[in-house]
Amino acid sequence: MAWPSPNDYNEHIQSPRNVFEDAVLRSCLPECNQLGLPKPRSGAFAVAYKLQSPSGNWAVKCFTRQPPDDSQERYAAIGAYLSQQRCPYMMDFTYLQRGIRIRGEWFPVVKMQWAEGDPLHVYVQKSLSNSRVLTSLAVQWVQMIQALQQAHIAHGDLQHGNILVVNSALKLVDYDGMFVPTLAGKRSAEVGQPNYQHPQRSAIDFGPYLDNFSSWVIYVSLVALSVYPNLWQTFRGGDDCLLFRRRDFEDPDHSGLLNSLEHCHNPQLRSLVEFFKVILYSSPRDVPNFENVPPVATSEPSGGPPSSIPSWLQDHVAFQTRQPRPQQQTAPSSDPSWVLDFVTPATATPQFDTEVLLARILLYTCVFGALSALFFGWTGLAFMLAFGFAGTVIACIRQYRSEPVVHSRAQSNEALREVEHELESARGAIEAADVQKRRVRSDEAEQVAKLTKEIQNVLADEKKHRDSSDRALRQATASALQQKQRLEQHEANELKHLQGTLGASVSSLAQQLSQLQQAEGAERITTLKTKQEQHVQNRLQSLLLAPGTIPGIGAYVINNLIASGIRTAADCIRLTYFKVPSVGQHRASAILAWRQSFENTARRTMPTVLTQTEDNAITAKYAASRTQVQFQLSNAQVSLATQQASIQQRYAAERIPFDSQIAIEKAKNSAEMKGIQADSKRRQEILQTAILRAHQNAAQSIAEIEKPLGAQRKAIQAVQWRVAKARLDNGKFHSITFPRYMRHVAFGR
Repeated sequence: MAWPSPNDYNEHIQSPRNVFEDAVLRSCLPECNQLGLPKPRSGAFAVAYKLQSPSGNWAVKCFTRQPPDDSQERYAAIGAYLSQQRCPYMMDFTYLQRGIRIRGEWFPVVKMQWAEGDPLHVYVQKSLSNSRVLTSLAVQWVQMIQALQQAHIAHGDLQHGNILVVNSALKLVDYDGMFVPTLAGKRSAEVGQPNYQHPQRSAIDFGPYLDNFSSWVIYVSLVALSVYPNLWQTFRGGDDCLLFRRRDFEDPDHSGLLNSLEHCHNPQLRSLVEFFKVILYSSPRDVPNFENVPPVATSEPSGGPPSSIPSWLQDHVAFQTRQPRPQQQTAPSSDPSWVLDFVTPATATPQFDTEVLLARILLYTCVFGALSALFFGWTGLAFMLAFGFAGTVIACIRQYRSEPVVHSRAQSNEALREVEHELESARGAIEAADVQKRRVRSDEAEQVAKLTKEIQNVLADEKKHRDSSDRALRQATASALQQKQRLEQHEANELKHLQGTLGASVSSLAQQLSQLQQAEGAERITTLKTKQEQHVQNRLQSLLLAPGTIPGIGAYVINNLIASGIRTAADCIRLTYFKVPSVGQHRASAILAWRQSFENTARRTMPTVLTQTEDNAITAKYAASRTQVQFQLSNAQVSLATQQASIQQRYAAERIPFDSQIAIEKAKNSAEMKGIQADSKRRQEILQTAILRAHQNAAQSIAEIEKPLGAQRKAIQAVQWRVAKARLDNGKFHSITFPRYMRHVAFGR
């Protein structure tokens, strides 16, 4: 069955009463554009329309390709579970199996309450100039994801087009790929928008963890844009994404966006990005969720950030004033709350501790003394002071190296190098496992491709044998078909000849009978009309002209009319073409109007039907002719039917041997086809089993490779955490350099 195109839906949805079965949708009208045509909202596999009615507006999603066979079951399970949970982020919906009728066939639709709001990417773009709005949106996002996770719900396709901001509140639409506990064990109906999904996600990934990755993608994007809104323009935000694209997930080490975020000036955002990169090295099932993120704070100390922002989010965004938080010093556990360890606030910049007053006095004394000696020409003294300046600088070098903060910087650098080396080693093990998995997948793909080619060969053999059997059938039945066609042609010729002779006679008699009936009817009409006119004339002739009979016409004029032969009301019609003395146009009109009033009265009393005697007379006049023609017609029709049946029976008997021969050959062909199909099916099943075994072997091999990787990934997460901590700690020492120390000695800052 071919599924309707968007143009088909656009054409039919203009008349909801004619195409929908749902009573609510039948009473709606589609939202139209400036041309008066329905306004579609097209997606990858469906098109949606807004239907309006006085009682409310509805969104109708029409599919342009066949949805999964269990869509009705899925939507029923989702609807039942959501009705129990009362989730405020969802919209009421109904899956209608008999949704819309196109070209006489019913196709399913999804009916959902219409939500007036902006898609996420549109709302974000409008709010780029207001970081507080974006920060608040990030807070709401965390709250929504936590609510979904607590209800064990996963939307399955979190992306800008399926997230609406309605009156500053988040709403989710499009539940095709949603997971609820009652659907556990099924495969995913879709794998989501690539720019928001884990690169390794496949149809077998279907569970409450399904939204973890896309939740972090959107959250990191919102936080980054709240700090650096210019990222939107730099990285073409809103182009089928918020900020990140699939290539950023597939090759994070060469991602321009991740590289920019890792080297930004906001340490809290850098730490969040470091954590996000850890996620990229996890499998879809291992991505941490938001379950243990602390709740929104109810109050903050004076001068702190707004109370509407949770404490863990506050540390991702730089505020002017913040209360210090104790730093986490231990490596993370497997609990998702270990992300909190990445968001430590900035501490005070390390300072040089030793006393430098004596060195500063010596420096100034040597410099100004040498300059004065040169001015007065005391060269020897100038050289001595220059040597004194050099000695002071050497002493400063030794003092700088003995500074505790310099030793701390060296220790920080060494610690950073060690954990970075440890991270590279840990990643090396994962990369080696990835190489093994790619090799297994490559071998699997090669084996499956070979088996698939063999299946194609089996199908080609089946087609070849079927074609050969069809040719044999055509050859075996060719002679019988020719004989049968010859008999059919002869039969058609005889029937045609019969129609040209006896059939023409039947037609002629039928036409005569129709003409008699028409003539009889016409005579009744004519007789009645004549009788009615005679009635009117009799009434007019019975009305004699006399003085005083015509209002406004005197006796003199009446006498002139009588003298001119106009003696009755019927005679007055002659005034239309005959001139009577003393009767002008005005008087003639008055006389004719008087005559017309009596004629109207007469017509109201004239007979409307013939008398029984008159009607019987006309019937009797045509009865003999009609009876004769009807008799001839009946005989001719019987004769025609008899001769047609005789011809058809004779040729049917002559075709029996050929029909039998054709039936035998077709039965033989059918049996042969079944054998060909059975053999092909057997061979295909063997090859399909081999393909399944190849997939199973590959899955088993990958499972064996994956066994130790869980612990290794956790180890990488721990090391990644330590690297991020070490980098944050090391960043505190960026000002600890010898030139800065000399500036400190010379100027005290």
